[in-house]
Amino acid sequence: LPIGWNAVVALSIGFNQLGGTLPAAEWPSIAAFYAQSNLFSGTLPTTMTTWTSLTVFQVDNNRLSGVLPNALRRLTRVAHFQVNNNAFGGVLPSSLSAWTQLTHFFVHNNAFTGSVPSIAPSTLCRLVMRSDERERNAFDCP
Repeated sequence: LPIGWNAVVALSIGFNQLGGTLPAAEWPSIAAFYAQSNLFSGTLPTTMTTWTSLTVFQVDNNRLSGVLPNALRRLTRVAHFQVNNNAFGGVLPSSLSAWTQLTHFFVHNNAFTGSVPSIAPSTLCRLVMRSDERERNAFDCP
């Protein structure tokens, strides 16, 4: 994908057989990014922190890995965050508490560990962290 598209508002490339890494683009205007059910691998692009208009991020059912960086706190408009069925790991960053618009948060079937940060604003209506007995996350419960 061309990475100079500064005016991109939405990108929907889900349900294809696309592989490689996610686009490393600076898209300050992007509000919705759909790349679910593909063959993407690697980590989240560091340029994702420039996507300050982002409200929907859906990359479930890929082969993505690494950790969710603390820098995601810059994305304060996120309402729908879906990264389930990948190979992410480490702890969920406490900076996710900055997501006060969050309504849907799906992180099941990854390899997250540690405590769950305070990510439950009054707007949250769907939180999925574990799905079944094959769950790979190992969260500490209070």
